[in-house]
Amino acid sequence: MAFSAEQLAAMESAAASGQLRVQSGDKIIQFQSLDMLLKAIVMARSDVTATTTSPTNSGSFRHRTAIFDD
Repeated sequence: MAFSAEQLAAMESAAASGQLRVQSGDKIIQFQSLDMLLKAIVMARSDVTATTTSPTNSGSFRHRTAIFDD
């Protein structure tokens, strides 16, 4: 499941206020601990970053160059 920017914002807001309950639209998620919420935030940030920095969206491509020594 990919997270949306809105879901990420809701989780960050809940974490900032010390709450473990997050509502996004008509869905409510109750996290067991702040650690679980913070781990979900890391995953959500990764998803949101991946969708906003894809080559089709940014107009640039990433590449790596390997250097081999004999």
